[in-house]
Amino acid sequence: RISKTLSSCILGNVDRATFTSAHAALQVSRALQVNSFWDGGHIVRQLEGVGPTLATLLINAGVQSISSLVHMGPRKIEKVLGKNPPFGDKLLCGVRNIPCFQVVVKQLTASCKSGPEDNSSSSLQIGIQLQDWAFDASASLPKFGLTDIIETSAGFVLVGAHGEKVMFHEHFSLGKGKPIAYIVPIPQARRRESCRRWIDVVVGPDKYIGVDFHVRIRVRSSGHRYESGIQKESVHQIN
Repeated sequence: RISKTLSSCILGNVDRATFTSAHAALQVSRALQVNSFWDGGHIVRQLEGVGPTLATLLINAGVQSISSLVHMGPRKIEKVLGKNPPFGDKLLCGVRNIPCFQVVVKQLTASCKSGPEDNSSSSLQIGIQLQDWAFDASASLPKFGLTDIIETSAGFVLVGAHGEKVMFHEHFSLGKGKPIAYIVPIPQARRRESCRRWIDVVVGPDKYIGVDFHVRIRVRSSGHRYESGIQKESVHQIN
């Protein structure tokens, strides 16, 4: 109840909220729902059967994210936790309930000069699609009846800059094999002020934490393309 009230108070007036406050509201409201923090290994407590004790064992083994848990594989998970098969397979099956978004952000620029004035326009194209987690080959997931990823997933996209009003915010329902795309215009004033050229793009699921795509982009005079997990000169990936 507290999480819903918090997020509705801020996001219900998102046009007047700053990017920082809107992002914080999304983080805190989801953290309250899953009873865990979003910036540490305890995010594995979102998975059924994982309590504080097992989460601590995984953290001590180097698990700091859902992705690192997936890459560990079921047999190593069982060894770390002192469990017998098929505990590791069942635990990884729970990961499949957590959406994994592939995100591509591309800056689009259209030049239009009229005399000394530069009337060029710039925008961000944000493409989102649902993909499967890259499970270890030893994971026997199909035997538990989960042979594919979830069919649909609810999520959000949030665009803005630290301490300034939200540029764009929307919730979406994304189907498997049905990518969506958004075009977000970049204010001309932001493109002209060299000290204010950084824009944050956050894409994440509505009900889970620790799996958001968060990238900070430096707006350039020409178009650029940024993908999930790829860092370039003008991109700062937020972990």
